[in-house]
Amino acid sequence: MITDSILSTVNVPEGLLHVLNTFQCEVDKTLNASTGNLPLVVEDDYDHERCKDKSNWFVSEEYLNTITDNIHNYDYAESRFATKISYYKHFGEPNRVEDYDAYKIPHYRRIITELSDSLYPTSSIFYTNSICYDGPSAYLSWHTNLNNVGDRVYITYAAESNKSFFRYRDPMTGEIITCPDKKGWQINKFPINEEYPLWHCVHSDTRRISLGFRVVNNL
Repeated sequence: MITDSILSTVNVPEGLLHVLNTFQCEVDKTLNASTGNLPLVVEDDYDHERCKDKSNWFVSEEYLNTITDNIHNYDYAESRFATKISYYKHFGEPNRVEDYDAYKIPHYRRIITELSDSLYPTSSIFYTNSICYDGPSAYLSWHTNLNNVGDRVYITYAAESNKSFFRYRDPMTGEIITCPDKKGWQINKFPINEEYPLWHCVHSDTRRISLGFRVVNNL
C-alpha cells in the first residue's frame, strides 16, 4: 500500500483482479462496437462544446482558482470528455445502475463482494459511478463530490502507464498533487468531507476505466 495524508493506493487482490479483467474486456468490446457477453450500454456524455481543445485547462490549477469560492456549485464536475458506463439491459429493459440495485448486475455484485471480502470486511460498500475516459484528451474537471460525503474508493484501469492521472489539491496545505496511473488495475482511496473539501480531477490520453464506490465503516 502507498499512502500519503490524503490518498492511499492499494494493489488489487488476485480474486478481484480476475473479475475486473473480465469486466474490462467487455467494456473494450462495447466501446469498440463489437459484441460482448455483458449487455452493456454506455451514455454519450461528452461535453462537445468545450471538450478536447480545453482538456488541459479544465484540470489546471488556474481553472481551479476561478471556482473555489463557489464550492457547492462544484459537487459534480462542470465539464467532462468521458463516457458514463451506467446502464445495462437487464432483464430485457435498460436499468440505471445505482447503489441500491448494483447487486442485480452480476459483475458489479462480484466486484463489490470481492472488494468487501479482501479489503473492507467490516464496511458497507455502495456503488457510485462508472466512467470510461477514452483518450486522448479525455478528462473530468475539478470537483468536490460534497453531495456524497464519506470514504471514496475508485478502482481504476489504465491501458498504458503514465498517460493518465488523478490530480487533487491537498486540503491541508493547498499543494496540487498529480498521481500518474500505471498500466493495469489499481485501487485509490480518499476521504470526502465538509470540513476539508478535496478538490480533484482526472485527465487521460489513453483508455482509462474508473469504478467508484463509497465505503462506510460499520465498527
